[in-house]
Amino acid sequence: MKKINIYNVFLFALYLLFVNKAYAGNFEFSLGGSFERSLYSEVSYSWTRTYGASLSYHFTAFSGIELSYQNSVERTEIEGYQDTTFTDKVYSASWVQSLTGRNTPIQPYFKLGVGQLNRDATGSYFDGLVVPATRTDSITGILAAGIRVFFTRGTAFRAEANSYLTNFSASSLGDNFKVNLGFSVYF
Repeated sequence: MKKINIYNVFLFALYLLFVNKAYAGNFEFSLGGSFERSLYSEVSYSWTRTYGASLSYHFTAFSGIELSYQNSVERTEIEGYQDTTFTDKVYSASWVQSLTGRNTPIQPYFKLGVGQLNRDATGSYFDGLVVPATRTDSITGILAAGIRVFFTRGTAFRAEANSYLTNFSASSLGDNFKVNLGFSVYF
């Protein structure tokens, strides 16, 4: 009689647990954006406009990889104190992990990734006495959580909260935080 290898039994159990049927991968193309505005007085205001696009490949019903681009412009004018415009472009690659399977109508998910942040700044503080750095390029960590609500098998509404972690530091979690709304198409 042949001896059973415990290692092979363990691998077979993992196989049965996670791979219960064949899965053909699919692609997801998403567009999204947000806009926020605050008025402080007749001449003092702040607004932020963000838009982005992503392309994901879901190789299982739960996991995938995503390449994305996000553009954000923040304009602030506070009379006598600040007159600045910051333009951020973030190129990123992330691991996407869904918490429910592909066939569920509501899919919560989270993302972990790495990105390249390119920031261009114009303007000044204190009526021109202080000028922000005109260009900043840095590697950033990506941490996000979101939800997809499917209208059909191939289209979904998407809401996502992103945080860009400066130098991968958890202490910067709330420093670059954005919420985006958008749509996804699957093919």
